[in-house]
Amino acid sequence: MSQLSLSDSDRSSHEVDARGRLELDDAFEVLSNRRRRYVVHHLLQRAETVDLRSLSRQVAAWENGKSLEEVSAEERRRVYNALQQFHLPKLRDVGVVFYDSDRGTVRSTMITKELKTYLGMNNSSVSCRATVVAGGFLSGGAVILGLAGGGLPALGAVVLAGIVGIVTIQKEQPSSQLGSEGPPPEIVRSNAQTN
Repeated sequence: MSQLSLSDSDRSSHEVDARGRLELDDAFEVLSNRRRRYVVHHLLQRAETVDLRSLSRQVAAWENGKSLEEVSAEERRRVYNALQQFHLPKLRDVGVVFYDSDRGTVRSTMITKELKTYLGMNNSSVSCRATVVAGGFLSGGAVILGLAGGGLPALGAVVLAGIVGIVTIQKEQPSSQLGSEGPPPEIVRSNAQTN
C-alpha cells in the first residue's frame, strides 16, 4: 500500500506507522471532507502559522462563495466550531497539521505538501491536448498554404499565429493545483464549468 512520508518530529498519531508514514487510505479518508480540503489548501498557500479565527473565516468564505468581508458571524462561527471540535483534531491526529487547540493556531507539516499529489488536478493533460490541437491547426494551415502555392511570408504568418495560439491557450489555463493562489481547485473547476 502506498504511504506518505512523515518525519519523526512530525509524528503525532496511531495512524502514522512505525516508519513515520501515513497510510494512503487514511490520507483519502481524512481528505474526503470539503472543509478539511479547504484547510489544507489554505495552509499550503501560507508558510506560517495561521490562527483558527482567520482560517475559519477563509473556509466560510469559500464555502459560501463570498469575500472575507461578506462572511457573516454565524457562517464563520459554524465553520470555527466544526474545525475546532472535529476537523483540526482529525488532521492533527494523522500528522497532516500541527494544531495547538490552547492557542488556536494551525500550521502545515511535511505531509501537507505531499497531499498535492492526491488533491491537485494536473493541468498538463489539458495543456498537452490544447497544444496538440493548436499544432494540428498549425500543420494543416502550412499544408494548405503549400498546396495553394503560398510563399514563405504566408507560411511565416501561419507559424506565428500558431505560436501565439499555443501561448494564449497555455496562459488561459486556470491554476487548479492544491495550494495555488486563489480558491481551492474544486471551486476553480466548478467556476470554469459554469462559465
